[in-house]
Amino acid sequence: RKWQSLPERIVLVRHGESEGNLDRNIYTTKGDAHLELTPTGLRQAMEAGRRLKDVVGDDNIFVVVSPFERTQQTLLGLYRGGFPQDQVQLVDVSSQIREQEFGNFQHIGAHELARAEEAIVGRFYYRRPNAE
Repeated sequence: RKWQSLPERIVLVRHGESEGNLDRNIYTTKGDAHLELTPTGLRQAMEAGRRLKDVVGDDNIFVVVSPFERTQQTLLGLYRGGFPQDQVQLVDVSSQIREQEFGNFQHIGAHELARAEEAIVGRFYYRRPNAE
């Protein structure tokens, strides 16, 4: 679907705290796209929903969200916090806004090794093995 006009405002929201934020080793057993929000992350999403309710007022809302589990849970948390779901005209699940992917599974120590290589190559140019 094509946009009829440009939006007056764009609000970006990052997902709440996820399992991967608390435990880097979880990437060795659980795929990145399947990581879930922690209870703290859900509370963060609900608080963001409460705050955003005042920001959007009575405007129509168009949501673009990645297919990752934690982003879907964040959107539901926004609704639970008071973000006006009845004003949402469209929810577009788009893989084009995924965050950087680190590969399928990571071995312990892989993150530190990748960060060291990234420092040499540069963040923009570095590509992780088995990743995007």
